[in-house]
Amino acid sequence: MALALAAALGACKETPPEPPAADAAQPPITGQRAADVEAAPGRAARSADAACVVELVSGKVRTHAGEAPIPLDPEQGDPALVSLAVWPGDDDAAYVALRRSWYTPGGPPTEGLLWRVPCDAPGDATVLVRRPGADFAQAALSRDGWTLFFSDARGVSALDLEDRAITPITEAGAPWAGCWSEGATMRDLVLSMSPDGRQLSVARGGPCGAEGSWIGQPWVVLDPLDADRRRVRQRRPLSALAAVEPATLWVSDGGACDEPGVVAPSTRGAIWRSEDQGASWARIPVTAGDEHLSAHARTILVDPHKPDRVVVHGAVCRTTERGRFGGEVFASEDRGATWRRVWEGRAERVVGLNGGLDLLVVWVEDGRRFGSRDLGATWFDLDRRPAQEEPELEPVRLGGAAFAPQDDGLYRRSAPGVRPTRVFPPAGAEQP
Repeated sequence: MALALAAALGACKETPPEPPAADAAQPPITGQRAADVEAAPGRAARSADAACVVELVSGKVRTHAGEAPIPLDPEQGDPALVSLAVWPGDDDAAYVALRRSWYTPGGPPTEGLLWRVPCDAPGDATVLVRRPGADFAQAALSRDGWTLFFSDARGVSALDLEDRAITPITEAGAPWAGCWSEGATMRDLVLSMSPDGRQLSVARGGPCGAEGSWIGQPWVVLDPLDADRRRVRQRRPLSALAAVEPATLWVSDGGACDEPGVVAPSTRGAIWRSEDQGASWARIPVTAGDEHLSAHARTILVDPHKPDRVVVHGAVCRTTERGRFGGEVFASEDRGATWRRVWEGRAERVVGLNGGLDLLVVWVEDGRRFGSRDLGATWFDLDRRPAQEEPELEPVRLGGAAFAPQDDGLYRRSAPGVRPTRVFPPAGAEQP
């Protein structure tokens, strides 16, 4: 690994229970937090917080007891680009790894080092694990705090923080068509773990970009600690979800168009509608004359009193090639058969007050906001205030069934305790 803590830093010296029978063998919709889930048998869940605060300040590791220098290998490059990942360790120590960006020429590290840093004596740090090709900074903890999933030389591996055993979890596949670097080696970059510990998000990619910069596509590992149920599936995150009784669902997929180095499969310029609770789907283009949705939809608003009225707000994306784009706002009064653009600029945020479309509110980049009482035909100034935070997508209900977004699509659960079935994306829509 190009990054290394020097010897001068001192001596340098639960498997989830099987759920009830189900609609299909898919992960359950759950809102449980890690602390609410039973830990692996024989081991109590560990705290998700490290024993002390460890910081990287001016090239030195610092705890409350002092600091110790970190010399950088010249191959590493600009020290300003280095950061620190801190993981729970012992009762009196934290585990740390130095992080560099995968998205710059040079790619991931050539050697991974996981350090044990005593809270009261940072100068006595020691190497806990050394592994060629590993990146212990680009990692995620299991729900019980005992397993660190990290980006390994090829795919993802799991490090048991008690006995230091390492278990391979994934094996990265071959380059996809959009990866134009000849002979690129694929790696799995760990992104995050879901709160219930059952979905590990990774970006599968390699040095596919200009000058060898790293580009990947999002995937999700289902039940990563269960060898019998472990699967890797291309991620299909949802960016918008709306429902109208008795059976209509509106969905948009996408959501990583502004994440450096990650290209997300998504339906650009259109949304999806189901009239039968997700059993079948129609792709609905969002276009008005020569104008169209340039990315995926960030928001779908449906008038609960007049469900033919629909408003779509396009995602605001940031890319190196195009800069910032998107943010269009379109409205339909015939369930998406025809559209008109109702906001000429780029909207940063769009909401319908009180859950309806009697008052449509648009925020722009400088913090100003505007309102419309006629579905965008005319607008008036409102007071300036910060735009609301984008809420997380919440489950919706139709006809007694629950529909909830997961990392790889939309799931339907017909009754409490029944394993849900994935209803989106529809067959044939796995690739954009």
